[in-house]
Amino acid sequence: MKVSLECKLEKLLVCGALLIMLMDLVDFQPGYFNYMGMLAVEGTYDKMNALLSQNIHPVDILLLMAASEGDKPKIEELLRAGASYSVKDADGRTALDRAASDEIKDFILGFSVQKA
Repeated sequence: MKVSLECKLEKLLVCGALLIMLMDLVDFQPGYFNYMGMLAVEGTYDKMNALLSQNIHPVDILLLMAASEGDKPKIEELLRAGASYSVKDADGRTALDRAASDEIKDFILGFSVQKA
């Protein structure tokens, strides 16, 4: 299926608008927040669209991505902002399931216990 340039630009604008909204939700720190770059490297926004179509809160989407990347500062920031590590992605995986390592899983669980 060939996608027109206009359609690609429209999707890019929607994702860009989402990124701006997400940056407003959390304490954006330039330099280590590059999740739109991750999506661009994949060459598709299918994963983001799948998460959005499930009505997953943007802060939870970012937590899923941060866990996959092992981004501790962002994980902590998102958990402080109210993200839930039990939210499931389109494949039924949580942030714990997607965690880049056991260290990241322990970090998420430890932070959540600390917070309680």
